[in-house]
Amino acid sequence: MDARLLLHRSLGVAIVLLMCSPAAAQEAQPKPRKHHVSLQPGVFNNSAEGFEFGGLDLDAGRDTFYGAVSYRYSLNPSIDLALHAGHWIGQWTTATSHIVELASGFIGPGVRVNGRRRAAGRVVPYLQTNVYFVQEQLVLERAWSKRVTQNAFGVGLMGGLDVALGERVSIPIEVIYLATTGNAGIDDLSGVGLSIGVDLSF
Repeated sequence: MDARLLLHRSLGVAIVLLMCSPAAAQEAQPKPRKHHVSLQPGVFNNSAEGFEFGGLDLDAGRDTFYGAVSYRYSLNPSIDLALHAGHWIGQWTTATSHIVELASGFIGPGVRVNGRRRAAGRVVPYLQTNVYFVQEQLVLERAWSKRVTQNAFGVGLMGGLDVALGERVSIPIEVIYLATTGNAGIDDLSGVGLSIGVDLSF
């Protein structure tokens, strides 16, 4: 299934859930919770316009599947400490019939700043920044197979809206920018992602 189509369907489900929760709409601000766990599927677009590896040119600026999980601990209503882990993967066929798979996994700590609640206390805008340990991988296949893995460091900047469906459940709609750097011959795999997920608070 195309990554954009999957994201559009996820957005449609999120809208339906919001429309079908009149009880949540009448609820005042949800009771503050200390612990938050999120699962966020989405898409990621690599920003490299001219990907090169071993003399092989590849337009890597395409949508790929992306997923993330995170844990946050609220110090107060405005500040959360966060641990965020994500992974994206994509596969392309070149003009020379090479099959190329690119993937990047990252995990690291961060800080999230929550804005003032809006829409009767149901919507919270936020910004978050993380530092990551990153592992990037390239697999090149034709009549033979070659795998290259490199470790890197990265910085992530996220922003979005957390839409409450109830006291313990919300839907985070999030944009992430990930900047990474490595030294194993794989070009810059930085990029931008969009996700819509589910957040459980307790």
